[in-house]
Amino acid sequence: MSVHKPRVVIFVDWYLPGFKAGGPVRSVAALVAAFKHDFSFSIITSDRDFGDEKAYPTVPVNQWIEKDDYRVQYLSPSRRGRSSMKELLKRTPAEVYYFNSLFSLHYTLIPLLLLKGNRTSKKVLAPRGMLGAGALALKSGKKKLFLSLAKAFGLYKNIHWHASSDLEKEEVHQVFGSTAKVQVALNLSRPPVVPEADRVPKKDGMTRFFFLSRISRKKNLHFALKLLQTLPESGNYTFDIIGPVEDEEYWQECQALIEALNPKVAVTHHGAVPFHQIGDLMKGLHFLLLPTFHENFGHVVVESMACGCPVLISENTPWKHLQQSQTGWDIPLQEKETWEKALRDAAQSSKAQFDNMSNAARSFALQHLDDQQTLEANRQLFKPN
Repeated sequence: MSVHKPRVVIFVDWYLPGFKAGGPVRSVAALVAAFKHDFSFSIITSDRDFGDEKAYPTVPVNQWIEKDDYRVQYLSPSRRGRSSMKELLKRTPAEVYYFNSLFSLHYTLIPLLLLKGNRTSKKVLAPRGMLGAGALALKSGKKKLFLSLAKAFGLYKNIHWHASSDLEKEEVHQVFGSTAKVQVALNLSRPPVVPEADRVPKKDGMTRFFFLSRISRKKNLHFALKLLQTLPESGNYTFDIIGPVEDEEYWQECQALIEALNPKVAVTHHGAVPFHQIGDLMKGLHFLLLPTFHENFGHVVVESMACGCPVLISENTPWKHLQQSQTGWDIPLQEKETWEKALRDAAQSSKAQFDNMSNAARSFALQHLDDQQTLEANRQLFKPN
């Protein structure tokens, strides 16, 4: 006799085999992998990767594709409108609907509007960092106007919010009021793990920094490039930029900074790198440099640590007190001198010093991956009303 599993429909702009959108793809993939035996997941997503004009070449569209204990439907542009979505929802009843964006037209706003009269199903929304001050500051006028209209219309009424940190919980309450229902559950992650024996040994006098994220103003790559200008003359350095260009105008500004860098800093832009290749790339790199304006979770932080790479990050993430754990630094963006000192300390670290930090970072990441409280908090998100 088969046991009934609660039905969960997940809306997400991009999903596997896509990888260019970063965190949301990883978050949903980790959720499905963790709970596919407990819930019946149906994923509704786009037929192409972030920024791509063409669809995945080998993925059937506009039909359910059965995977390992879950299913996915990849929608072509012509099937993302209101009438098509209404028909799809009619044929896909669920106890829980889970949304992965605050502002996505096709994968949050249209289905939310269509479900407005549904008072029996649970609707969970993960804002994915979009309510943070750093995120709202970008195109702030349009976002504030939209949020005002959405609240007046009751679009987000009766939503269960998935906050990935206590800070994001506060952000939800600031925007939607203290009565908003918020469940805090740190995002799940399934990063590659690079054991110490598989890492390329660090050579004294050579330090390899890297940036792993989309190239956009929110991620603050230009801050990192200006910081690299302060590196000590003694030593050799590389800076690997890993991630797709989201903002072409901003990337041109960054390229001007790259051209002005000291020749002792060799810069390489890899573009977007698939998840399964990240471990091989990072086993020869040393320190993540990510002065982001805001991360609700920061998958790249956990991924870097799991690969044995300590991190230099801003304080605008959930990862705090990293110096105490010897896994890196988390520094306010306005403290330029602290950033410069941390960069120098990283650049001048010996092989023995780096190895100690590398092992501490890997252990820190593995602790997070095995945390049962985090797993249970995420499971509760899908518990029906």
